[in-house]
Amino acid sequence: MPSTDGYSIAIWNIFLQKNFGFEILKRQWDLIPGNAALKAIALSLDEAGTNFGNELNRFGIWSYFTNTRNIYPGEYFQEAGNYPLLIPTAVMNFIPPAKTYEMSVKAAANYFLQINLPDQDGIFNTIITNSDYNSAINNSNLFYDFSFTVYNDTASGMISISDNYSILFDKVNQQFWNNSGILNNVVVYGDTSYLIPDINLETFAYPTPIKRSSFNSLRIVFQDNAEINKEVSVNIYSAGLSLYYEGIKNIESSYLKDNKQYCRILLTADEIEFPTGVYFYVIKSGKTVHKGKMVIFND
Repeated sequence: MPSTDGYSIAIWNIFLQKNFGFEILKRQWDLIPGNAALKAIALSLDEAGTNFGNELNRFGIWSYFTNTRNIYPGEYFQEAGNYPLLIPTAVMNFIPPAKTYEMSVKAAANYFLQINLPDQDGIFNTIITNSDYNSAINNSNLFYDFSFTVYNDTASGMISISDNYSILFDKVNQQFWNNSGILNNVVVYGDTSYLIPDINLETFAYPTPIKRSSFNSLRIVFQDNAEINKEVSVNIYSAGLSLYYEGIKNIESSYLKDNKQYCRILLTADEIEFPTGVYFYVIKSGKTVHKGKMVIFND
């Protein structure tokens, strides 16, 4: 388990014990004889109904709220006030209207990026996680590139973090990544406090939740004046910002409601073979962006 400044395997085990009980630590010891330690950790988390990337990123959030940032007593580590203050991997200043930060991180590690916004808007911290434990096992010295962009508007980025800013997280390999954000010591996306971006135009996905035992396809409806068969781009992301689907779809039908036109696209069962969880979609129709969420349940 890679360490961060002031943190070791001990605090990671405390995190696991508080969230999953002592049994998960025992299970890891059971798995270690036949697996590398990192793989044993990942397998135990899979068995617990989560995954290594989600928990490593959430561990980053817990690690952030320590020492002088221990402002939510009992929410994170019980003795958080006694732990060393987490030091950001990098500290950058934001220059309007947009700024892209090119970074790299080792596999199975967290990258803590602090972005100083204009004085009146405070400080934004983002935690970027690469959870590719197999690459870490094979070669722990390799770095993996990513870029993080901040915009001083809510439309340009993929996720709005406030009324004035949005962000875009991009990476070469779309797998094995998680991301969360903390604005002025408030988690604004990621973890259990994930914030779906504001929807500018009415949109929804159905059926909801999508139950594997009952439905074979997903339809997404969005308010738009586009014609039938027009191509739109569709991206679907997990709560941790991992890209699960990227493609071009044709509008299959449209209808009028309250003098507004709604368009509909179809995704097949094969296109949405995702794990159980909450996902959000981003549809780009010309210059218009539609954002919404959906739930998949593998019953």
